Order: sequence, then structure tokens, then C-alpha cells
Amino acid sequence: MERYIASDLKAWKESPDRRPLILKGVPQCGKTHVAMDFGIGNHIDLTYFDVPEHPELEDSFESDVDDMFREMSLINGTPPGNGTLLVLDHVEHCDGIWDAVSRLHHGHPGIHIMCVTSRGGPKDDDGFDTIVMRPMCFGEFVLACG
Repeated sequence: MERYIASDLKAWKESPDRRPLILKGVPQCGKTHVAMDFGIGNHIDLTYFDVPEHPELEDSFESDVDDMFREMSLINGTPPGNGTLLVLDHVEHCDGIWDAVSRLHHGHPGIHIMCVTSRGGPKDDDGFDTIVMRPMCFGEFVLACG
């Protein structure tokens, strides 16, 4: 199913000044589906973590970048590399996420980081790009119906 937001995500990916993305919107509007679909169609690799399901990953967010990558490798089998879309879902449940994402981005700018949330965000989103996703509109519905 095609969503209009896909063009915004493509522009974010191709931006030379790309920063970590906060994809936010109301619950159940399709944020995770859009993130995964975009990652599969537009990236070399996709690494997905539902943050609340991995408390060990959340603990590693308080350590250095190497420890975060080591923990991701243990969970996922391989660390994210250049060109990978790293999707961190349900980040509103993690206290130290924004600082950790900022450190990951500065330590490995070749990794595209997308944080999916239905509420919240960093107090100062200066180091992040933000796209707000809305529920499916009538035009998207018509496209989906074919």
C-alpha cells in the first residue's frame, strides 16, 4: 500500500544533511509498516528493534557507541553497517534514547537512523529531522483500493 509520506522519507534518505529521523504520529496510523516498507525498498540492509522488547539494548544506550553496536550484534546477529536503515520502534518507552541516537549518528553517519514514536521527542530536536505521519487520507485509500 502506497502512502504519500514515502516521498518525504525518500527526500530524507537522499539529503546530504540527513540527521536521525523521528517518525511520529498517532497510534495505529501505520508508522512501523511505512518504516519497514521504506527500509526494504530503499536500503541495502534493514535492522529493526522494538525497543521495549529488548531491555538489554536500552541498558546499552547509556554506554559508548561500541557497546551499543556490540549489543545490537548480539540481538540481531550482525551490527548495522553503512547504508543500513536502523529502525528503533516505540522509543517513547526509553529514557536515554535521544542522547544515544545522537551519539550513534555522530559515530556512524553512514547508518540511517529512524526513531518511530507515537508521542514525545527530544526536548531540543535541533539534531533530528522530524516527519509527522497522519492516518490514511481519502486519496491514499483510493490508491489502496486500486
